[in-house]
Amino acid sequence: MTLFNASDRFLVHCETEKKLSPLTIRAYRCDLKCFVEVVGMDRKLEDFSETWIESAVQTWLLAPILKAATVKRRAACVKAFVRWLFRRKLISFNPLERIHLEIRVPKRLPRNLQTSEIRKLISIRPEDIVAGAQSGADSILTRPGWDKLTARLAIEVLALTGVRVGELVKIGIADIDRVLHQVRILGKGNRERHVSFPDSVTITRLQMYRKCGKSRFGAENHDALLLNGLGRPANEQYIRRII
Repeated sequence: MTLFNASDRFLVHCETEKKLSPLTIRAYRCDLKCFVEVVGMDRKLEDFSETWIESAVQTWLLAPILKAATVKRRAACVKAFVRWLFRRKLISFNPLERIHLEIRVPKRLPRNLQTSEIRKLISIRPEDIVAGAQSGADSILTRPGWDKLTARLAIEVLALTGVRVGELVKIGIADIDRVLHQVRILGKGNRERHVSFPDSVTITRLQMYRKCGKSRFGAENHDALLLNGLGRPANEQYIRRII
């Protein structure tokens, strides 16, 4: 079996047996493609050695466009791939026992938002955006107005709950408990958890948001909490862009 064919089988294993998320599968596919390109797609598994791994890592470390974090992620993917090969007896030994990879990633302190930036983010209340639309001749929010309202509520939910953007766009109406002020979150690896709002203000604002959505897009509405300018479930790219 060639290295290329083995990498394809490993990705199928990760998707069907381990049930990894699509984002993880996509990252694994990209990292393994880079590994195969360095080593050679037609190399036979019976020739697998620790020098393949060392050569790939050294090549990536010398690439000026790659950060240490990227190289470390690729190395972790290759390690998972090699362990799978050994467990499936596709290689006769575990090359990881013969090498020691230490990739140092520079530590960076997180950048905190300045007080002025926080004030700017929350300076406009969602109620004011809706009230501004209702005071005009057409009470339906325009596309820029809808984007502004969605961005404002997305910032509020992100700040109050600490969820990721990828988790935010997965929230549905059924995930919100209006009584307990909680939201069910489906995180990485399909792990479920609950986060809480400090009070009912955000819940009320989200209900107002849904009413505005029905006015703008009609009765046919999606179960997703946040919608894009076309009335479809918002994705990560849309949320990042409008924010």
